[in-house]
Amino acid sequence: ATGSVSFYDRFIVDEHVGMRSLLSLVPSLQGNIPLGVLLEVLPSMQPRFYSISSSAKVQPHLASLSATVVNMSLPTGRWQGHSSASPLPPSLERIDCEHNIRGLCSTFLASRDPSASATSACSVSAFVRPSQFRLPRDPATPIVLIGAGAGIAPLRAFVQERTWQVEAQGTELGEALMYFGCEHPDRDYLYRSELEHAVAIGALTQLRPTFAQAPGENGAVFVQHAMASDARVLYELILSGAVFYVCGKGTTVGAGVRQALECAFREGGGSLYDKDSAYDAVKKLYASGRMQQDVFA
Repeated sequence: ATGSVSFYDRFIVDEHVGMRSLLSLVPSLQGNIPLGVLLEVLPSMQPRFYSISSSAKVQPHLASLSATVVNMSLPTGRWQGHSSASPLPPSLERIDCEHNIRGLCSTFLASRDPSASATSACSVSAFVRPSQFRLPRDPATPIVLIGAGAGIAPLRAFVQERTWQVEAQGTELGEALMYFGCEHPDRDYLYRSELEHAVAIGALTQLRPTFAQAPGENGAVFVQHAMASDARVLYELILSGAVFYVCGKGTTVGAGVRQALECAFREGGGSLYDKDSAYDAVKKLYASGRMQQDVFA
């Protein structure tokens, strides 16, 4: 039982058990694993992929990133109270994990010193890979931007580019509705001044922020709640050919957005859609390429 996937997810992944803590669970392994063997079984470090949060047309020689620095405290003395129903053998009743869990890459990036020019203190190894997550070729095409937390990154790049199109080129833009979710307006409302400026000049038609710890109108705390209250508006945008862009955690934002769009079809389309046909309509929206996603785990 201890070798099952469910055990691994529950007691290793969810509890953030590192190699040091894992070795402490099995005293017989301590000091008995040659360094070469340990290095062989450890997986190689994988690259971390971040969405660029700046427009190449506005900043052709600079790529901005918007990332959450992972730094959280975990309680010690977990896995106590062994019972016959527990998958843990008696020897694994308790684990004292590291107090602080820090994201490997995000912590590294946060430690860089931009003022230390051309030194190891500011250098970062990086590469850019192609992406199809981009604005429509026709700037008159309506768009709906949906993001939460660090998921605002590519959406901010879109807003930055649309702001440049209005101010530098005088381009006539299509309607743009943006939903952005964060914890609190006074703590992590990222790029607030930029977004509000975009609304003021018409680069954004409407900005709909939601705050998990400060419910707004109609009690909305997540982007899908605000979208559900705008069901008829979204339905009209769908009919007008709008392209949707979603960025955030796939298990929360992605699933919630799909449900909100089904609601838009049912409420906006009236008798044209029931639960099943609304589901099919959203499925077709994704298949048509009008539903662009940049989601992460």
